[in-house]
Amino acid sequence: MIKQKATVIAVDETTIWLDVEHKSICTQCQVRNGCGAGLLDQYVGQRSSMVSVNKQANFAVDQQVQLSISEASLLHGAFMMYMVPLGTMCLFVVVAQRFGFCK
Repeated sequence: MIKQKATVIAVDETTIWLDVEHKSICTQCQVRNGCGAGLLDQYVGQRSSMVSVNKQANFAVDQQVQLSISEASLLHGAFMMYMVPLGTMCLFVVVAQRFGFCK
């Protein structure tokens, strides 16, 4: 289970809006000063995203909450984002060659 802390920024009848700060694992690495990812993290700095979640309990603005996602859900999402478009592109290439659009 992957966990991340977030701050409640707004609440309405059905939705909770959260501010989620992106954290890099580079802060724990010993070679972060010589690594490209570590250097990029220093220049980009702190980033955050606004996320909406269906309301299942009462929360107050500025309250700290913990979001969690299973590794299986993360892998499924990564598959859908990367492999499905790649497979679709390959399918279109085969179809285009079959019907003579490409030589």
